[in-house]
Amino acid sequence: MKRTQLITKRFLLVALAFLLALVLTACDSDERSYYAERYTVELDLQPGNVLQVTETVAFRFEGGPFTYAFREIERDQTDAIRLLEARMDGEPLPPGDRAGQVEIDSSSDPIEVTWHFSPTIGSGRSFDLVYQAVGNLRQTADGDMLYWQVVPEEHEYEIDRLEVVLTYPPDINPVLTPVTEGASGQLAQEDGVLRWTFGAIPPDQAVSIRVVFPAGTIDVPPAWQQRAMSQSRQVSVTWPYAVGLGLGAAFLVLLAVMVMRRRDPGPGSEGIPMGVVTQLPDRLPPALAGYLANYSQDNLLHSLGTLMHLGQRGVLSFEAVQQRGLGRGTDFLVRRTNSREELQDFEQVLLDEIMGEGEMRLSEFHERAASRWKAINSAIRQAAISQGLIDPARLARRQQLMAMGTLLLIASIVLIIPAVIAIAGVSSSWAPLGIAWIGQNLSSLGLLIAGLAGGLFIGGFVLIIAGSTWPPFTARGAVSAERWNQFRKYLRDPGTVERANRDSLEAYLPWATALGESGRWARALKQKGLDLDLSWVQGADSYTFIYTTAAVSAASGGSGGAVGAGGGGGGASGAG
Repeated sequence: MKRTQLITKRFLLVALAFLLALVLTACDSDERSYYAERYTVELDLQPGNVLQVTETVAFRFEGGPFTYAFREIERDQTDAIRLLEARMDGEPLPPGDRAGQVEIDSSSDPIEVTWHFSPTIGSGRSFDLVYQAVGNLRQTADGDMLYWQVVPEEHEYEIDRLEVVLTYPPDINPVLTPVTEGASGQLAQEDGVLRWTFGAIPPDQAVSIRVVFPAGTIDVPPAWQQRAMSQSRQVSVTWPYAVGLGLGAAFLVLLAVMVMRRRDPGPGSEGIPMGVVTQLPDRLPPALAGYLANYSQDNLLHSLGTLMHLGQRGVLSFEAVQQRGLGRGTDFLVRRTNSREELQDFEQVLLDEIMGEGEMRLSEFHERAASRWKAINSAIRQAAISQGLIDPARLARRQQLMAMGTLLLIASIVLIIPAVIAIAGVSSSWAPLGIAWIGQNLSSLGLLIAGLAGGLFIGGFVLIIAGSTWPPFTARGAVSAERWNQFRKYLRDPGTVERANRDSLEAYLPWATALGESGRWARALKQKGLDLDLSWVQGADSYTFIYTTAAVSAASGGSGGAVGAGGGGGGASGAG
């Protein structure tokens, strides 16, 4: 017993210590913050277009502990970055990833420098970084310009005081007033020295300087500017060819579609009666009528109309039941009856696919039919073909056009990714591979590929539109499709219910559902106060039933310079 009590006490002490550690850690985490008391950047412009940079950041840590500080240096718009020295509290640090060492990754872009130090709470440390940036003066129309980001755009800490000092040969005084971006500072100028002092700099606010020296300060543009100028010239020469390539590709696709249309004009409009049809045009079942009227889009309304039709014929019954779940309202239990009426193949397929064990709730129709739509639609399509309404060859051509259009869209997206990368100016990355020609001409290649991608994209849309509007009808099917479309217009007429009697409204219900017009009927019936005699529906009036099917219908309706605007420097800075 005593041993058990001792173990229990020890367990409680350990748990208490663990909880206390969590609380203290949370408190420390909440109170952890830091800022830069002083941020100094010394820039020394040296011969050979070399800018030596000395950055000093004096952090004040509040709470903690803190164990590292870091700096990321961008390589953008420089020919090279040479790291010279990293110091902490004025003392040089050896390389390494332990406390009192500095970790440098010169192979990455940006270059990463991390100072490691022993856990520090509520005190300050200063960090120095000395490096050379080669090729920062660039040639402009105003002169040779130094553009340098002295405070990176990514720094989560506030800077209390910022000082920037630029030293340059006194015989090349600036020809324009030096400019700062991101913050306004006081400028003091002496022979060969520019000195800016700034107040508080908020987190993540970049600060840059721009100084223009006389033309001829550098003999030739830096390598990165030469590449940019070369790429700019390439783009100016290449873009007409890229546009021509894209338009040519799109035109060829359009021409191919026009030739196919000419060779296969379809059944034509001769013999197709026009005008409003006020009665069922023919003896087609709702599924085929809806399929013809909406051949350009696949939806589930054809099948829903078939359920209504099977209810009229006594094959199915609809019984009102309480809707499942949290929602309120009426649902309908759909059951097969003992009727021996002969079913068409597509009707049998529909029932086999969605009825399961012989019954389902009407609210389940969309989910069940959608998951088995391929088989159901295939059966309806085959029925239309067997009855001479759809031409299999024209239907296949329609499907081929849409498939080809989809492939062209995918190809254009695949091509545009490397094209954008090439145009963005990453050609220098090919140099280590020794593929000089590609490196020098990558922008032009990227532009040509982009033009081709644009042409394929347009061509893909042309093919998809052509395929979706390609009529698959036989001559008989074209006549029937037009007459069913005219009948649908009649059903949409607000006065249809006013003019029709109960018998015709009940008779038209399956076709109105298949054509997507049952919602209008539900509203019209309610406004007129009509109640249809739907003998195959039990436990609810006709309005409730049609309103419910209309809600299901709504869910089933369709399945010369090119120097750039930026400058060197930048990157990120912080601690943790």
